[in-house]
Amino acid sequence: MYIHKIDSMKTIEKSQDILVREMSWRGTLFRETATFDSNSRSIRHVLQEHPLYQGRYGTSIVPTSVQNPMSPVELQIYLELERRSFKVERMVQTEAELAADIEKVLKSLKVMAEEREHELEGRGQHLSEGVTHR
Repeated sequence: MYIHKIDSMKTIEKSQDILVREMSWRGTLFRETATFDSNSRSIRHVLQEHPLYQGRYGTSIVPTSVQNPMSPVELQIYLELERRSFKVERMVQTEAELAADIEKVLKSLKVMAEEREHELEGRGQHLSEGVTHR
């Protein structure tokens, strides 16, 4: 639900630290592999069989202070994509459209994190205590 413009998504393979999922974007299927690293609190995604891009992207939860475990955390996102071809019909998306899509996803993630934070505060917990990966 948080990935903008994804029509459908299904899990192809799942283990403790790896998830392979197949997604449909604007009617075109592609796959990605997600690798979870609980030590660094990060997720790394590698695109496979995507018609427009090759590359990877990821998210990390980084504390703003190492000495204070109650300090806020930052959600860092990186994106390393390279366009495969500019000749794919009906799929070309300008950089401005891509940036707008990424901004929509980030805003959606922010809203979800704030909702989770309020839910945990109601139980006397902190967001850092409720962070898990699935």
